[in-house]
Amino acid sequence: MQTTRSKTNLSTVSDIITALQTVIPEIPDLETPYSRTTFPNPNHCAIELKGQSINAIITERQHQLNKVLHDFSSLQTVMRGIITLQDQLLNQKKKIIESINLHKRLVSPLWRLPTEVLFQIFCHCLPPISKLGKLQPPSKLTVPMSLTRICRRWREVVVDMPNLWCVLSVEVDDRNWQKAAFCYDSWLKRARGRPLSLRLQFHAEDDSTKLQCLLQPYTNQISSLTIDFYRPDILLKFCDLLDALSLPILRILAVHDVPEWPHEQFKAFLARSECPLESLIVSGSVVTDEQRAEYVALVPLLQFVL
Repeated sequence: MQTTRSKTNLSTVSDIITALQTVIPEIPDLETPYSRTTFPNPNHCAIELKGQSINAIITERQHQLNKVLHDFSSLQTVMRGIITLQDQLLNQKKKIIESINLHKRLVSPLWRLPTEVLFQIFCHCLPPISKLGKLQPPSKLTVPMSLTRICRRWREVVVDMPNLWCVLSVEVDDRNWQKAAFCYDSWLKRARGRPLSLRLQFHAEDDSTKLQCLLQPYTNQISSLTIDFYRPDILLKFCDLLDALSLPILRILAVHDVPEWPHEQFKAFLARSECPLESLIVSGSVVTDEQRAEYVALVPLLQFVL
């Protein structure tokens, strides 16, 4: 059943359409004695003497054209106004839907879960540290980024949970490293000083310089580090990274597909960092028994080397 308000709205819409139709006048009769004349016509002078002059017709048509152009301009102004009103209605529609969804969530049991319970649930969504080597760079489709897209409350809870931001895979992308570095840095800041578990992926020679700049503010937080090489000719850059960083709380280090193990640089890194390293995993090259003995002498807590 239509309400009085809806009938009024329909009547208003009908009146608006009728008013707009009056803006466009009826098409005038454009026929003249010359309309069907075949040119060149030697008798056009005689026709002109009997009827309207051609110049007068042209003048009249110009007035008619000016009127049409003026009406067209006025109609465009009206249409722009209608588009503005349409945008306002769409904005109202969006806000109303948001309000509906908000109030629907208020009656949902999930919305009423205490923050502490959400914290435990979100923590179980994180990948296990043991699978750090398979961790992919951040994506809005994976945890914790995906959790921030559910609702405002979840976003506030997730952003305020440092433990959700302690695991990160970093891949240098030359296409837009500045933007990527900003996102990585924002991620690491949310950890708020908690121990970090990182995966670094080397692709190019200048990756170590970029990674060094990114990681420098967080060297005192890195407790687990996995490094993957995708090119054998960038070993020297890995050595540069070892020479530049000190990781005083590093407990787990995994280096995959390294073509040649940089023994001297790594030994200097251990001596400088004085870290409680417990696990060293190396693939792609051989670590000798003598080298292992030197590492254990520097780090007594080191239980095994692969």
